[in-house]
Order: sequence, then structure tokens, then C-alpha cells
Amino acid sequence: MRFAIENRLRWPPPSGPLGIDQRWFLVFAFAVAALSHVAIQPAVGQELGTSDAGYIDGAIVRNQLRFRFDAGYDNPFPDRAEFFYAKCGCFTNGNGPGPPLQETGLDYQEVEAYLEYTFSSRFSGFVEVPFRFINPEANANAAGLGDVRAGFKYALIDDADRWLTFQLRSYFPSGDGVRGLGTEHFSLEPGFLFQQNFDGVSVFGDFKTWIPFDSSKQNSTTNGGLLLGPAALEVDYSGTVTRYGIGFSYDLFRDTGVIRAQNSPYPTHQSTTPFQSGRYSLQPGYTSYRSIPATYTQNGFRAPQKHDEYQSPEVAEDAIYRSYSAGSRLAAVVEVVGWTVGGGLKLSPEGTLRDATNDTIVNLKLGLRWNTASNTFYVGYGRALTGEIWYQDFVRAEYGVRF
Repeated sequence: MRFAIENRLRWPPPSGPLGIDQRWFLVFAFAVAALSHVAIQPAVGQELGTSDAGYIDGAIVRNQLRFRFDAGYDNPFPDRAEFFYAKCGCFTNGNGPGPPLQETGLDYQEVEAYLEYTFSSRFSGFVEVPFRFINPEANANAAGLGDVRAGFKYALIDDADRWLTFQLRSYFPSGDGVRGLGTEHFSLEPGFLFQQNFDGVSVFGDFKTWIPFDSSKQNSTTNGGLLLGPAALEVDYSGTVTRYGIGFSYDLFRDTGVIRAQNSPYPTHQSTTPFQSGRYSLQPGYTSYRSIPATYTQNGFRAPQKHDEYQSPEVAEDAIYRSYSAGSRLAAVVEVVGWTVGGGLKLSPEGTLRDATNDTIVNLKLGLRWNTASNTFYVGYGRALTGEIWYQDFVRAEYGVRF
């Protein structure tokens, strides 16, 4: 009776017909609605640099709202180093914070909302809110809020065609570990991101290290073999994971946009485009909303020169500003992404405890990205190249708004 009374007082019900924790679903839906209200504004007065990367973190600091869908298949070690989810609760000492049954394989899907907001041209903060669905073979299906991430970016180099950025991402244990939705510990991930643009080609990469600040403990034989034993050594189940990747994009199609004039004395050259001083680039990965000085005549304009960047807006009377409105681009994207585990354990489908140290996973990612003035669309497929895997196959689709 006491349980029934307490359960009636809890609203909404903890689980819907699909086993989804409705409370966290409402939190996720509210967060997405709030971020959309804040972020979806006209793109005015900001240089709209873009990264074509599909899996590598983008080095460019900018305002953006992104919605992403991921699907990974055939993960044989979901508790490896407690990177995807927490240690299995199936051990004889019963102290595992993860799912209750030994897992033999897992598929998952994740929907994520990401908001990045710039506080200056070099510095931004971001938050990522994931909603995870898991489809294990041994444990029950589950869905709910995953581990929320938040952090900041600082651009050490912020050029028209070159960027080097420091990023720090924090992982908060908001996902329910017992249901396979989180790791049940706080983690930090410092790293560096870069991008270099050429004519029709963009090269980018990242190097990051995921560092858990807590860990489940486990009694293990010193050689990482079979489970347990009264004289076994207690070790951390989680371990660091170093992530690295390099990729490039190639423009299959590019429309550089429309040239508009501002402040011309000739009526035929007038434009309602707001005056914006700064730099420009028509290289891939960069959509210019800023302008450069350009001298005019009654019959036309001088072509912009490479060294026209950063000129003062206080120019002579015989000069106007030429603005480049955003064009559209379709780019083919190729990425190679890797992970190396620095420590920790993993439970095999056969029921043996193994050392995860030095496990190295490499994936090939192929995709297409379409960029417009303020929107970006990406679809891609990933495949494991190594025997060690987080997943055998991976699919990603995303939509982003730049503002």
C-alpha cells in the first residue's frame, strides 16, 4: 500500500509503453525547445565559418544549434573502460553500477541536441544533451537521457582559412547506469582541433583524451584473465581513452554566392545588405558574411585582392564595400578516426574479464555535407577497420543552424 501511494504521487509515470523514462524525455524535449528558441535567429553580422567534418569535432568557434542522430551496431564490449556505459552489475560481488546481465552484443541509437554560443570571436561555450536508446541481446531495451556534456572552445589561431582550437568537454553522469544509459561517473576530455582550407579542399583533425574522474572497482587476477578470487588485485574498471582523427572534404559543387555593393554613390549599385567590415574567404568550410574594401567606378568594381583582409572601415571616399552573400556547397567527406584505451577492463561475451589497456580501434567514415547560408546537413556511414571495435557499423545524420 505504501508503494502504491508513493507511486501515485509521482508524475509523470516513470515509464511509458516503450519503457522510456518519461520524466527525462520531457526534460530533453524542453531543452530542445528552449535551445531552438534561443538559437534560431537570422544570421546577421557574423562570419560563418563551417567545418565539413562529420565525426571529428569542428575547430571553428561559432554560434550554432545542431541536431544529430547516431546509430551503432554490434558492440561486443559496451562496458569497456566504462566509456560507453558502466561496469556490468553481474559480478559476484554485486557492486557493478551497470546493466544487471552479462552482455553479448548491443546496438544503440542516440539523438543529441548541441548548442554552441560565442562570447567573443575566439571563445565559445557549448552544451550537448543526448537521448539514448539501447537494444542489447541479454539485457532489457532501454531509453532515456544519456550523460550530458558541456564545455568550451578557445581558438589559438583564428584565420580566414586556418584554425587551431583548444577544447575542454565535461561529461556529467546524468544517464541511468543500470539501464545502460550512462557511465555513472564524471569525466573530462581536453583536446586540440584544427582545420586548414585550400581551394576546393578542407583538411581537419582532432586529438583528445577522455579522463574518468571516478571508476568502479574490480577484483581481477593480475594477468587480466578469469574473474575473481579472494587474493585477487583490486583495479579500476575505467581507463583513459585517447581519441584522434584526420579527415578532408572535397567540394563536389560550389556556388560562391552573390556580390552586393554597399554605400556606392551610384544607385544601380546600392544594396540593403548591412555594413559589416572584416575579412572574407571563398574557400571550403567558410561562408563569408563580412566585407572587404573595393574601389568602384561607375561601370563596375575592382576585383578583391588577397591582401585586402583586415583593412580599416575608414577608407577614402572613392571606395565602397563589396559583400559576398552566402553560397551553397556540396562536399564529399572522408575521415579516419581512432581510439586507444589507456587502461581499465572489459567483460567478454564469454564471461571472462580482460585487460582493455592498449585496445586500439580505427574506423573509416564516409559522408556528404550540404552547406547553405545558415544551414548544414550531413549524412555519413562508418565501418570498423580493426578487430577491436566500439561498433561494427555506424550511421550518422545531422542538421545544423548557424546564427
